[in-house]
Amino acid sequence: MGDEPSAGRKAAEDGSFATLSQFVAKILEQLSLSAWLPAAVFAATFTVEYQFRYPEVHELGDALSRITRDVGTFLLLVIPVMVLTTMITQAFSYGSIRVLEGYWIRPSPLRLVRSMQVKRQAERFEKLQVRRKEAAIQAFAWARPILLHKNVPMEVINNLELEAATGRRRPLEEGPTKDTYGQIRWWTYCRPWEVVKVEQLDIQLADYTASSARKLPTRLGNVQRRYEDALQNPGSDLRTFVMRNKQLVSASVQLQHDQFRARLDMYCTLVFVSIACVGTTLALLTTKVSGWTLVIVCAAFAIFGWIAYLSAIASAHGYGATLQVMDDAASQPNAS
Repeated sequence: MGDEPSAGRKAAEDGSFATLSQFVAKILEQLSLSAWLPAAVFAATFTVEYQFRYPEVHELGDALSRITRDVGTFLLLVIPVMVLTTMITQAFSYGSIRVLEGYWIRPSPLRLVRSMQVKRQAERFEKLQVRRKEAAIQAFAWARPILLHKNVPMEVINNLELEAATGRRRPLEEGPTKDTYGQIRWWTYCRPWEVVKVEQLDIQLADYTASSARKLPTRLGNVQRRYEDALQNPGSDLRTFVMRNKQLVSASVQLQHDQFRARLDMYCTLVFVSIACVGTTLALLTTKVSGWTLVIVCAAFAIFGWIAYLSAIASAHGYGATLQVMDDAASQPNAS
């Protein structure tokens, strides 16, 4: 009988521990995987740089040695920082995408910067169009005499040149001329290095929507807008487009959409995490390391942020492609 209270206390403690574990598990379930990596980067950076506050730590090796010497203290520091950072990064992941797209707060001084950047992006788009046309004409100039030597009809040659320069075609009447035109691509007899130049310009132009009036201040914003403007069934609210049409596509497309969206969230968040890492570096290491070391570390984080931004643009292309597939499915007659 004397063991019954002890057994009751043990059961209560086990129940409390299980309840706490369930509570922690529920919290962690709410945190997406795309938020963990940015949080881990910041937590690791902060933890290592925090070691420099100790007088005996003067270089990276000393900081790592101190961390490995006291694993318990390391875990007590890094785990709360990582969980808290994960919660923050997840909460602001959508906002980070919007900021990097160029949707900045109107009352802020960034309005002037935004206007300047939109103008710059519009001018860049126009210059790319001119350069692309000139490069295509130059490339086709090599093919023209070859086509003439092969007795290709002049109407076909002119149409191929127009297609190379503008992407448009003149309508041809049914017959041998049209058949000949259908068998030749404008780049067939061009020099490969000149065709590659045209293709590279096409890739850069693919970052923009065709309308000159629909430009945003950043490259990421223009990529996103290019796919958004191409949708034929956006409905009254573009933000609910995926929720309304995701079930119309296959499971593999849904999976790809989720993957590209998660990557977009993660890379955009990493851009701001890299900025935060630069801030912690300046705050914690300014008086601890040499000026050159400080510059190198900050430059490394800046490069990391730039790579993350380029990765976000690549993810945006993949994400936009899945939106187009959903849009095509919504255009089918049997779509509900």
